[in-house]
Order: sequence, then C-alpha cells, then structure tokens
Amino acid sequence: VMIKAGLLLVKLSSSLGGREAWLPLWRSETEPVAELRSQESLSCALTTSPSFSRLSLSLSLCPTGLWSLEYKRELTTPLCITARNGHTACVRHLLFWRADPNMAPGGQSALHEACEGGHMDCTELLLEHRANPNLLSEEGLAPLHLCTNQNTLGCAKLLVKYGAMVDLPSEETQETPLHIAAKHGLYDHALLYLRYGASVDRKNSREETALSVTCGQAKEQAEQGTLQNGL
Repeated sequence: VMIKAGLLLVKLSSSLGGREAWLPLWRSETEPVAELRSQESLSCALTTSPSFSRLSLSLSLCPTGLWSLEYKRELTTPLCITARNGHTACVRHLLFWRADPNMAPGGQSALHEACEGGHMDCTELLLEHRANPNLLSEEGLAPLHLCTNQNTLGCAKLLVKYGAMVDLPSEETQETPLHIAAKHGLYDHALLYLRYGASVDRKNSREETALSVTCGQAKEQAEQGTLQNGL
C-alpha cells in the first residue's frame, strides 16, 4: 500500500503470469483502511461515523489485462474490526475515546468478534468497559455460542466471570453453550459451563440434550471411520 499524488494505491499480484498492478482506491483525505487478504481480493473500510461502510472488492484479471471488480457493502465499526483481528492496543484506544462496545451495525458486536477469534485480551478489555456478555447477534447468538474451538476457552472463562448466562439459548436452534461445546467436542468448555450451573436437561429445537448431541457426534464419527476403512 502506498500514497502517491494524493491517492491511496494498493499493489495487486495476479496468479496469471505473475502480473502486478497498482489499484487506486480513495484519496487519502477519506482515511481509508485497506487490508490485502489474498492475491486477488481486497477488503476496504471507510471511516464514516458512527460506523464504517465496509467495502469488499473481489478482483479478477481478464485476458485483456483489465481488472474486474465486484463490490459488497457491509456495516461495521472500528471497534469491531480491531476486536476481530485481535488488535488489543487499538481496542484499548477506541474504548478510551468512548467507543460503544455494544454497537453492532453489522449484526455482531465487538465482543462477538473478539470471542469468535479467541482474542482473550480484547475480550477482557471489552468486558471491563461494560460490553454485554448476553447480547444476541443478528443471528440470535450470544458470545458464548461463538466459542467453538479450544482457542476460545479463555474467552469463555471471561464471559462467565462477567455474567454470561450458561443456559442462554440461541434464537433459531435453541442451543445453549453446553450444546455448542458438545457439538464441537470441547470437554473443558463443557466442564466450565457445568461448574457455573449449566443444565444438562435443556433441549434444543430438535429435542436434543447436550448428551444427545455428544452421542450423535460420536456415532457419526464411528460411521465415518467405518466407511473410511471399508467396513
């Protein structure tokens, strides 16, 4: 990324013959944030208050040598972006300047983003600044529902410490965090929720308890193993 003649330019490399191009985006006065995610994809965000208008650009190099762009717009906030990427110092700075930790113009709050990425330090900062641990996303999920791998255990511990409800069901499937832990085989998460009083009898929309989900997962794995071994 470079600024030349007042324009923000991003260098793109093509997998077709190793060709490269400098793509002009917006003038520097708009203070864009640009992130090169892959060889031919770019994600950009413009700082508009109170939320970013995030533009995702998909690029492909045509045989004629021209770039074809496809735009996808979504709303987000600086706090959500920094929390999603685990930038603790940036999160701290934004919170110092009174960024709202519960704002979720794109469907998920900064706390959802931090927990989904397993960013423990960001999660703790947000909770210390009164982020709601039981806030549901646009999809009806609380931050605990997004703790779906071993890397998120620290975030889960912080959430329950700050009052996250371990029996809070998701809106669509009525799954509790214990169901989620069972689905993903997360023993330590399940033990944590049980220690905080999670009910083993709560059922999801398919009338399954967490134990039923665990048994179903074990059965599915056994069937896959049998098929792979030709039995």
